[in-house]
Amino acid sequence: MSFIRRFIDFSLITAIIFYLLFLFFDTFLVFGNILANPAEAIILSSLIIGFVSSIIFELSKKGRRKFSPNAWMLIYWAAITLTIYIMARTQISERIGIGIAAFWVAIIVGFIVHVGHYSLGHHTHLKR
Repeated sequence: MSFIRRFIDFSLITAIIFYLLFLFFDTFLVFGNILANPAEAIILSSLIIGFVSSIIFELSKKGRRKFSPNAWMLIYWAAITLTIYIMARTQISERIGIGIAAFWVAIIVGFIVHVGHYSLGHHTHLKR
């Protein structure tokens, strides 16, 4: 499967997860501000997460022998969590339109997004 296909898959599942979290947990995870409406914020943040996830996936295919499959899953989850945190807590959050209540929200959302990506079945190369 190509990088572009994986990028689209990861971005779509992330957008769906972000939309559902926006509907049900809007006090912890906020999308939209004066510069970006909620739809734009969900789409842009999903594209960024999809790109980071695709890059980490490509690195895990090339670096399989350096780390165990469990370590790659932890690296993958940490990358998603840190990307969410950086998008929501730095100056780019004003342009993207995403905000979180605390770091633990980024950890939980990162885990949910990670499970969503794993459920797509792209990570079969990490199985023993």
